[in-house]
Amino acid sequence: MNCEHARPLVPLYVDGELTSVQSAELRPHLLSCPACRSLAQGEQSIHAWFVPTAEIPVPVGFAAHVARRAVAGDTGSARPSVPLEPSVHEHSEPIMQFVLHALAVAAIALVVISISMRRLDQPAAEELKAHESQALDASLFALDQINREELRAAKTFGSTGAREGSSGR
Repeated sequence: MNCEHARPLVPLYVDGELTSVQSAELRPHLLSCPACRSLAQGEQSIHAWFVPTAEIPVPVGFAAHVARRAVAGDTGSARPSVPLEPSVHEHSEPIMQFVLHALAVAAIALVVISISMRRLDQPAAEELKAHESQALDASLFALDQINREELRAAKTFGSTGAREGSSGR
């Protein structure tokens, strides 16, 4: 048996759903293949999380009751369309509406405050332009200084090199 054939069988093997013949064919592969053995161990560790419980008894007539309600048009929603008796939820509904409206107002206020704070933290457009202009002027001045120094060095080297070349003749 190869891994391609064994991998789909591993969960069934751990669940005990394979026939004895299929289990007998799979066991030697699990012993010889570390990858498939690791897969089987992973499946077993998942099984450890699920503890079997006793069956829950279903009340007599439960299926008939559900079928009658379905035929009557009950959608199974938490609140019936026509309340049979006043519930606690009906009394708390105005309070919930108030809380939701208050939360919406608070959220809008927070957005407005955060936008205004962001605008206060940002410098004005004139200040940015002045700062950018100063930075540009400083950069141009520095580049001009570098160019002048390079020209002086080239002239000095050129005149020195020309003298040495002429004296060597």
